[in-house]
Amino acid sequence: MKLENGLIKECDFTDIEKQQAKKIILKIVELSEKARRYGLLSIENEYENIDDEFLIFALRLVIDGVEPEMIESILMTNIRFSKLTGVELLKRLIICDGALLLQDGCNPRLMLTKLSMFLGDYGFSLLNNEDLSQNVASFLKLIENKKANSGYNEKFDSVMIKLNGFALQRLFREIAITDFIPILSGCSGGVIAKVFNNLSKDVQFDIYSLLENKIENYNSRECEEAQKSVMLIIKRLRELGEIV
Repeated sequence: MKLENGLIKECDFTDIEKQQAKKIILKIVELSEKARRYGLLSIENEYENIDDEFLIFALRLVIDGVEPEMIESILMTNIRFSKLTGVELLKRLIICDGALLLQDGCNPRLMLTKLSMFLGDYGFSLLNNEDLSQNVASFLKLIENKKANSGYNEKFDSVMIKLNGFALQRLFREIAITDFIPILSGCSGGVIAKVFNNLSKDVQFDIYSLLENKIENYNSRECEEAQKSVMLIIKRLRELGEIV
């Protein structure tokens, strides 16, 4: 979304008002996370928990499948003719951009980064948001007693649990972020926690936002095939002497 200089100049806001804008950003990211897990239609169930009519209107456009260019045109027309200033204008601009990112299927963490920049330097504090870290911690607590789903998953667990931090981080360089989802879906809670503890916070959040749903909808074949690929990588790295 391209911002007009005139609108940017009208977006003056106080430190207290930054908190209002922050809440909108976190709400949109939360909705994005839910959409990735359960589909866009699941967002309709959240309308009653949203007190911003403009946000609900924007979400309806996204859910109805309106083209991105039309969504931007509709929302920006409203913004221009509402003649808002300050934080109210800022919130609508954030919602407009957030709606476009949501429709595009943007990664929640990347969405948080993008929308946080509307707050200037204050936005950097959002990128270390404790709420997101707490979500990951709560997820790991919830699955701490989870057992491996199958005999092969148990075999994979026994290999992973023996790898030290250095070996895990070397291994992770060979694995795409999206591949972690099927790989970990059949693992025990202990192995999942060990893997998370050796990943950056950004990657933790990206994986968590998809893994929770994958665990609920476990696909044994998909998981075991992904784990077998990792076992081959481990074997190769051991033969090269890069891990023990």
